[in-house]
Amino acid sequence: MGITHVIRGQDHLTNTHKQILIYEALSATVPRFAHLPLILAPNKSKLSKRKHGEVVSLTTYRDRGLCAGCFS
Repeated sequence: MGITHVIRGQDHLTNTHKQILIYEALSATVPRFAHLPLILAPNKSKLSKRKHGEVVSLTTYRDRGLCAGCFS
């Protein structure tokens, strides 16, 4: 598939081992996984695109010049 790195929230940490097993079963190259702390809303809930709108969109940050090089 050409995927070399997977960067996602730490809430996906528990299913990573299963995904690695699937890559190995398919004889595919296993990407490197990185898990980052979740960014929380002021009320300590997970950010949601339904509840929090454009603040969770990378394109919003790109368009404001804060994410240069995020998209090729």
